[in-house]
Amino acid sequence: SVSNKVDPIAHVSQAFREHLLRYALSSIVLPTSSDENSSGNESARDALHFLHMLNECASTSRDSINMSSSAAAAVSDDEVAKWWVAVGMVAVHWLKGEDEAAERFYSTVESVPKSLWNAEDPVANSRNPLAKAILRAYLAKKRIVKGDLTPDSLEDCLQLCWKSGAHLAESINLGSSLHHSGVSRLHQLAQLLCCDWLLGTRKDIWEFSQKSNPNQSVDPVELRSFQSDLDSLQKLTHNVPAA
Repeated sequence: SVSNKVDPIAHVSQAFREHLLRYALSSIVLPTSSDENSSGNESARDALHFLHMLNECASTSRDSINMSSSAAAAVSDDEVAKWWVAVGMVAVHWLKGEDEAAERFYSTVESVPKSLWNAEDPVANSRNPLAKAILRAYLAKKRIVKGDLTPDSLEDCLQLCWKSGAHLAESINLGSSLHHSGVSRLHQLAQLLCCDWLLGTRKDIWEFSQKSNPNQSVDPVELRSFQSDLDSLQKLTHNVPAA
């Protein structure tokens, strides 16, 4: 939110940063080109362009992006915007297979600003757990990306996916209470990114398990969790058909 509510420039600055973040997330989760290869390259370039611009704005502004429609989201150095920049950078570099480049942003993603961790939805009168969902989906996917595929690690990944999926479903259900269309769109795009990470990680775990033990049957609990994440994706596609 805007720290100085009587300053019109602060409101314009906040709106511009939200605009940049929407375009960055859209480029990541909603590629538009009909050609798959050019789509990936162009979308990644676009996302990086918007994220770099957002990072510059975050470094010069004292008003944070309003991802929760709450004054609690305001922090003096806009660490909220910088956190979203890091999330976006990790997503782009993972898509491009640039794991070492993604690692530069890991520490920032893992340090979620308190204002996001405890973000309040004033209409629903409850906390929106979107940041929790994204963090845990990220932590699970990071283990797969790093090749940490021991049985204990895979079990930890599944637990992270379960927690993330529960937070994601709760965040989506709270979405209908958001009365500001711009904020709602940011939530939906971030939820899509989280859903993509979750479903991709679950698929990777299942494929690895099948390779190591082809006769192993699917755990009914994990199957229900996977279906729950698919249900979340289906709900999101009602508002974001391109997903």
